[in-house]
Amino acid sequence: MNWPSKSVEVITEGNENEPSTSCIIKDKLVPSYTYSSWKRLRDVCRALQETQEIALLQREKLDVLLANEKECRELAERVQCEQVELQALRDYVERQKCRIMTCRMKLVHFNDEKFQKGI
Repeated sequence: MNWPSKSVEVITEGNENEPSTSCIIKDKLVPSYTYSSWKRLRDVCRALQETQEIALLQREKLDVLLANEKECRELAERVQCEQVELQALRDYVERQKCRIMTCRMKLVHFNDEKFQKGI
């Protein structure tokens, strides 16, 4: 900031209606921010900072929730795949049971024929 080379008097009183950092140059008032303007600016900056912090925390919570949801979807997909595989194994076991029953029936029939031929 360029300060005038002439004599300068700075007003530093905390009056809300007068500029807080005004300069008087040859009976001219060069206004700056008033005390209430500085206070309002400070409050707005503080509110902005708090809002940014809240947004950051909410973003972190959202990331955690999304990660949990992704994990749940992956687990559900895994469960579904395991259920399909389990059903395939049950079908295989059922076919093997039928195959064993068929072999057993053939053996019984063969033994009956052998027994009848022996008599």
